[in-house]
Amino acid sequence: MTLEILTPNEYRTFVIAWLEVNTGIGNLIIQPGHAPAVMTLADNSTAIATLPAGGEEVIAVPRGVMEVTRSRVRLLMN
Repeated sequence: MTLEILTPNEYRTFVIAWLEVNTGIGNLIIQPGHAPAVMTLADNSTAIATLPAGGEEVIAVPRGVMEVTRSRVRLLMN
């Protein structure tokens, strides 16, 4: 699955195995095939992307929203 991170100053993309995020409704794990959704991210939290080779990428989330499709997660942050 693909993770896209968009901020006013940056665009990054990763291939990930799954993503752990904090939202307004709690902590969620997003995996390939997840139901499409749009959610608010918890302010001043982190997202942890697990890479296919087993490493992790920790992403600071000041505030933003997340769009999920069956094959992509897009974090829109400011």
